This record gives sequence, C-alpha cells and structure tokens, in this order.
Amino acid sequence: MTKDGIEYDFTKTPYIVTIGYGTLILAYRFSSLLYLNKFSKQHEENIVKDNKSNFYADLTLITDIKAYNKIEKRGFYILKNEEQTFYNIESIKIKASFDIV
Repeated sequence: MTKDGIEYDFTKTPYIVTIGYGTLILAYRFSSLLYLNKFSKQHEENIVKDNKSNFYADLTLITDIKAYNKIEKRGFYILKNEEQTFYNIESIKIKASFDIV
C-alpha cells in the first residue's frame, strides 16, 4: 500500500464492499477508500422503486457492476460467492429471470 492509502494489489486491499443480490453475493474490491465511498454512495442511489406505475424492477446488480467499472480506475476485481473472480466487465454474463407476484 502506498503512503496515500492506495492498494494496487486487489487481493490484499482492505477496501471491500460485499453486497447480496438474493442468493448471489458479490465482493467489490477497491484500490482506495475514495473509490469505495463513491461506489457506496452510487449503490444507495441505484436502489430505486417506481411507485407511480406500480411496477418494480430490481436492476441494482446491473447498475452496481456498471458503477464499479466506471469508478474503479486502477483495475477490476469482483468476487462471486467467494468462488469465482472476475477481472474485467467483459467476463461477466448476467442471466435475467422474471417473476410475477
């Protein structure tokens, strides 16, 4: 880690945000506290419900991955369910399913 608190090795970084999306758990790793805080703020803004039309679509998974890719400038490291690591956005495939309740 540099004296300014930047960690270039994502396997050693202390800056981690873990978010559950149903049964899926993603751990986003950051190179700095600044980027972690920017992402956390963006994540809160990504949780939106459209109460006017009585329609709800949870797109936080997609918007969070997109925000992470935009915010973290020094690399890309997302850990899925502590098993699979993604090193770039192109390696992520998202399968959508719909349910009417």
